[in-house]
Amino acid sequence: MKLIQTLCCLLVVTLFIACNNSNSTGKKDNKKDSVLTPAVGEGEVKVKISGLEFDTQTVRINFTYKGQTKEKSFDLKVAGGIPENELYSMVWDQPNSAYVAVLKANRDTRYYHVYEEKGDLKILHHNSPPQPIWRYLEEEKGFGKSNARAAFVNTYDKELKSGNIISQFTADIRKTAKSDSVVFAYSYGGAEQFKGFQLSSHYIPVIRIDSQTHLVFGVKDGENFREIMDVWVDNGKLHAKQIAILTKR
Repeated sequence: MKLIQTLCCLLVVTLFIACNNSNSTGKKDNKKDSVLTPAVGEGEVKVKISGLEFDTQTVRINFTYKGQTKEKSFDLKVAGGIPENELYSMVWDQPNSAYVAVLKANRDTRYYHVYEEKGDLKILHHNSPPQPIWRYLEEEKGFGKSNARAAFVNTYDKELKSGNIISQFTADIRKTAKSDSVVFAYSYGGAEQFKGFQLSSHYIPVIRIDSQTHLVFGVKDGENFREIMDVWVDNGKLHAKQIAILTKR
């Protein structure tokens, strides 16, 4: 009889533990999938991206919190053809903690964690931010989705004043005798340039308008846009820079 009572008690305890473990797991998953409510930061975070004219840029993050200031710089290849203020975004998850997102050249997002811990200010590269952080920035705020709002054309023609020059800034995509080749032509202020490309059949060549003075030639592959060449006008001069090498597949 005592043996039966003991076994019954063990069974009840086992069921109780199992139920508690099940509830704990559910709470963990709910927390993981929860929607972030941004906190009110008690400090200030400033982000500056410099060297946009070079192959590799510098991301400078400045963190001020309760009278202390810390600054740290990181070398990173950021996305081309996007205004600086659209290359990064941030959110406070706690009064003393914030995450900074920066758009990389391959359109992935690099995250940095800025926070205070026991009186020390820290700025660190974060490989895998919590799910609520990236979901808030990338899904709710739409960070990194500039192509969805961009205007894509096959020809561009705009009268532009730059420096002391007033001229037509033009760009167009021209077909050639070969079905797998196109020529990207662009001009300003009497300077005219041509660049030929061989394309795979699934690529669609287009021009993305980033501003009146800045265009990006590239190819669409389904919903994705691959940047190939930057073209812009500055101080009366026409500039161009190849961003990527297009290999026919």
